[in-house]
Amino acid sequence: MEDLLFKILIHGDSAIAWIGGILAVWILKLVHTLIKHKKWAALASRVIQEVFDACSEVWLAYVKPLKAANDDSKLTKDEKKEAKDQAIKKAKELMGADNLLQLGKALGEEAVDAWLGNKVESSVNTLKTLGKAAENGGKVSNPLP
Repeated sequence: MEDLLFKILIHGDSAIAWIGGILAVWILKLVHTLIKHKKWAALASRVIQEVFDACSEVWLAYVKPLKAANDDSKLTKDEKKEAKDQAIKKAKELMGADNLLQLGKALGEEAVDAWLGNKVESSVNTLKTLGKAAENGGKVSNPLP
């Protein structure tokens, strides 16, 4: 027992330093993860807003006039694809190079267009739902198809 106490007294400071070092590294990793998560959340929020704005712009400049010119007020598959491609392109312009680079780092370069495409579709559905609500005096009976 005395031998154990003697070893603790002699090597206790290095053990405390070692444990303190491990705790410091763990705390730094935790803080880094939280900061990274907040940065990603802020970036995602900015990007989603830019996608929504891009969809609104494409609606006004491309989709609305095209629907007005079509007899059935509907878009063909090719026109829908073109509208989506325009919205993705416009969203990238609105985001700026720095945000686009950060998004590429977060998702992987190859996944950016697919992720933006999903956000475009979501934004279009939201805009359609809001449009239906406006037509019905602010009421939507079933916003989901």
